[in-house]
Amino acid sequence: MAPINAGNATKKEMALFFNTLSCLVKNLEKQYILVDLRNELSLYGKVINVDAYMNMEMEDVTLYDTRGQEKALSNFYITARCIRYVHMPERADAMALLTSQLSSMTSTKKDKQKRVYKTSRALRNHADTLKDAYTASKQLT
Repeated sequence: MAPINAGNATKKEMALFFNTLSCLVKNLEKQYILVDLRNELSLYGKVINVDAYMNMEMEDVTLYDTRGQEKALSNFYITARCIRYVHMPERADAMALLTSQLSSMTSTKKDKQKRVYKTSRALRNHADTLKDAYTASKQLT
């Protein structure tokens, strides 16, 4: 399993990892998988890296064309737009992979800013306004 480094990921990338299945494919790093492409080619190889957009880097790749011919390649880069289907290994449990990946994805939370006088005064005035509006509405009924 390759956890996502939240320190290097942008907000958009983190949102994509949380809201798409790219985190599932990210979990398949360092494993051999079969990927079908949109142009009817198939690739079998070891996944090296998967990003939030589901672009993949693979090594030790065997490319299968539509006629069944094989071609060995040392490395291959696939853009997400070209991927039709990613075949999961039989031994992989999708739910366990998803839960482990999502639980490992952590980001650093920003510290709460200390309230300054201007902010606390504005909040106090807002609370007073709400209280006055509430009492005025009670008197009307």
